Amino acid sequence: MQWCPPISLAAVDQGGPQIIIDQSLALDPHGALVTLRMAQECDTWVAASLWRTLDDSLIRMMPILTAVGDDPVPLEDPALDRAVKIWERARVMAGGRRLYWLAECREDAHLPDWVTPESFARFDVLHEALQVDDAALDAIVLAAAFQERAATILCACPEGVPRIVQEAARLGMTVTKLDAAPQLQIQQQWFAPLFMRAGLFEWARASDAPLAFVRVVAPDLLFLDSGQSDLSQQHCFTPEGWVQSASLIWGHV
Repeated sequence: MQWCPPISLAAVDQGGPQIIIDQSLALDPHGALVTLRMAQECDTWVAASLWRTLDDSLIRMMPILTAVGDDPVPLEDPALDRAVKIWERARVMAGGRRLYWLAECREDAHLPDWVTPESFARFDVLHEALQVDDAALDAIVLAAAFQERAATILCACPEGVPRIVQEAARLGMTVTKLDAAPQLQIQQQWFAPLFMRAGLFEWARASDAPLAFVRVVAPDLLFLDSGQSDLSQQHCFTPEGWVQSASLIWGHV
């Protein structure tokens, strides 16, 4: 069985593949464009914390919410400032696209029809067990919540090892970087056709911010069933439990 099967119209029509846009990419100046274009071609996920980050940043930048006579407060990072302004315009274009997110409150989530109660149960348990308050962990929790359908995290990798990979290693996950040959096969058979369909192929090859893909495999979570499992037994869902049996596989796009 191929780890990352070639993209096809049939696969897209069936709801796959799933791409999770990590905050490192979402808050890149190109992040909004990449997210919206990917959401035209396949199920595309962002962490709910992205919206909180954008909202908090916008509040600081809106004159109506600052003291009378004061100028808006610019963000410390000019690149983030630009990305937030782009997202402010892009969010109105998200409707009608396959852009989804899970959230602690089910009413705040936006989900496709196929998402099962098990995915929500996993998300709730993992979110609480890891006490997620770091954007670098959000995509890991989101990917781990989906075990019946594989999800691939797409993140920015400007240099060295992506931050999300570093955080996974810190938690105790087994981290493996694919060799050059399988990386090239995945790029050619999967990402290249998907980027081509989304009109992102040239950008991905010429971008100053290289991309990386990440896959989370957590076998213990496959059997977390909201109707059968006792969620009070937390030993399987803490960094000492499921994380130790989970693995993270990554490579460059």
